[in-house]
Amino acid sequence: MSDQVLQVNFMCLHAARSYEKGILVLPREFIEQYGEKLPNKVYLYVPSGAMWPGTFVKSSGTIEGLQCMISFYGLKQYNLPLLQYTGGSHFNVHIFNCYAVEIEYALGSIPSKKSTIPTENLMCSHGNLLTQSKFELEILAAALNFNAYNNSDKLWEMKIDRKHLEIKDLHQVLSKEAMTKLNIDKNMGYVDVGFVIKKWKIDLVEDNGNWSFGNCWNDFAKESNLSEGDICIFNNTNKKNSFQVAIFKLKDVSNWNPPKGHELQKSRTCFLHICNKDSLQKGEIVFPRLFMEKYESQLGNAVKLWMAERYVWITVLCVRKNCIFGLQRLQNFYSIKPESMLVFEYFGESTFYLSILGPNGVDILYDRTNKLLLEEVVMESTVGNYMSVSDAVEVHEGMYGKEHISSGDYDMVEGEENSENKIENFSVSLKISHFDEKSHEVYIPRSLVNFYRKWRNRKTVTLSYQGKECEIKGNAEGKRCRLGKGWSHFIGKNDFVVGQRLNFQYLRKTKMLFKVTT
Repeated sequence: MSDQVLQVNFMCLHAARSYEKGILVLPREFIEQYGEKLPNKVYLYVPSGAMWPGTFVKSSGTIEGLQCMISFYGLKQYNLPLLQYTGGSHFNVHIFNCYAVEIEYALGSIPSKKSTIPTENLMCSHGNLLTQSKFELEILAAALNFNAYNNSDKLWEMKIDRKHLEIKDLHQVLSKEAMTKLNIDKNMGYVDVGFVIKKWKIDLVEDNGNWSFGNCWNDFAKESNLSEGDICIFNNTNKKNSFQVAIFKLKDVSNWNPPKGHELQKSRTCFLHICNKDSLQKGEIVFPRLFMEKYESQLGNAVKLWMAERYVWITVLCVRKNCIFGLQRLQNFYSIKPESMLVFEYFGESTFYLSILGPNGVDILYDRTNKLLLEEVVMESTVGNYMSVSDAVEVHEGMYGKEHISSGDYDMVEGEENSENKIENFSVSLKISHFDEKSHEVYIPRSLVNFYRKWRNRKTVTLSYQGKECEIKGNAEGKRCRLGKGWSHFIGKNDFVVGQRLNFQYLRKTKMLFKVTT
């Protein structure tokens, strides 16, 4: 593989234990593959253009002499560094914060690309996302757990206002909704609230049906360094009436300014997701809250994921839950396991370049030849243009809207995006649930926009299979349409079986007609 097409991504998993020494520990798999080719002097480039020199030590598999860079960006154990080896002595580095998004890179007195002037005396004047609490690392670790793993199961969200910070005996912060969502056992009289290890035992006080936090709330607020406008998100732990709290600091959220608009064509915003059993079972990925707050208005229902081997996976975004659905096929295709890390690089147009790192921290596609680099995609004005000239692209498309959808609702489609001059296709792989006469959950894709505009006036769908037509009633459910009465008769008379794949072609005629093939 030539340097022109080389890009090996890996996460420095042991960064937390090596920051104090000014080193980064490289994965063993990377050293075995590329250790012989690496020179003694290497250079790390951050997206802002700054270059940080380091020394590669083969015997220990480390890059040393990085005290200056670590100090300048205020890196702590919750910061995860992603390195991209591009050949020779060059590494690109992306650093993630406790919100699972890439940090902003300060533009202070830093060495230029061409400069190798020592900067050992450079102090960190740009420390990122730090609290002033003695429990700082625990606070940040809890935030990283929430943001990098899966935050779709949050129980209750509380925005801090001035009255929550007053020194008094009772703080009436528990609404009836909060009590229900937290499923608090009122008879216990207290809850444990805190971070990874440290917890505060906070009394529950009832007054005429209203519940308040009593003793120890003041201590928790003080030690957490809470300020007006901060957000506390309460999540379950393995212990009843015990909650882990992720804190979003207002100053951190408001000060994070990733690239916008056309700037994304030159730079892009990265975020991180760490897979677990729950997210893999659901087939969904939750986008970090901070990323969604900045980019939600730019994102459409269809999200495109570009892969290094020139595949595009198109999935569906549910804005209400900040997550994309229907990823079981992608997960199975790449054999994604718990603790695998997914790195999303966003460059506009609801389009991402997705890198998959195994539990060992190394890109699983590092050895692919003719590897598609993100820069090749970014050079094109739109993904559509690139797809139109690339016959190597395989598209896997899913569909549904912003409303809640379970992973079981999701079906994959192979084809291109909608066009007025093209037949629109979707597919359904028959499952046992599709033979349930009461609720088989076969949905018409929301990608058929024109179909939905006419749906209120046209409530019958016609399916044509082997020249025979069958009329089926449609049940409008919000912005979706489920095939209802007549579906069971259709699959029964045609002797379809579980496991068969039905392909539907929407024919633009006076009636809503779909041609069905297997």
